[in-house]
Amino acid sequence: MNGMWIAACIAGAFAASKLCMVIFNRVPAEWLCDYREQPEEKLYGVRLSLRPHGIMMALILSSSFLGMYAQYGVSFYFWAGSFACVVLLLIAASDLKYSIIPDQFTLALFLTLLTISCYDLLSGHRIFFSGWLSPVLGAAAGYALMLVLGLARRLVYKK
Repeated sequence: MNGMWIAACIAGAFAASKLCMVIFNRVPAEWLCDYREQPEEKLYGVRLSLRPHGIMMALILSSSFLGMYAQYGVSFYFWAGSFACVVLLLIAASDLKYSIIPDQFTLALFLTLLTISCYDLLSGHRIFFSGWLSPVLGAAAGYALMLVLGLARRLVYKK
């Protein structure tokens, strides 16, 4: 049974990487540029190709899916976490290729993680945290980290 799930995780990762490429190539060009900027011509073509992007995405998703399966088995956490991995991969590809993270990807990740957090609190599993204050403190820590990184970027690049 485990061998079958491992094969399914790997096959799912390859399918998800193909899906990531299709989604990323069809995202409106306006999502990949700053506000009030016109998209460049290169944003309208194929942004990711099977080689090398698809292979790298498949390897990353395979290891992510296998790690999720090893940690949570076949459960809500596996499926939701796998979806979060796909969204994170889209965010990473966008950031690496164009130095921008589309708000739509960030919103999808936020809603996924909010769903996981609510499920965790309401189901009583308490896998990620022990009380209601824990997500608030985690969000505050994440905000503080992003604020520090943003301020450091402004100092280094003077923008």
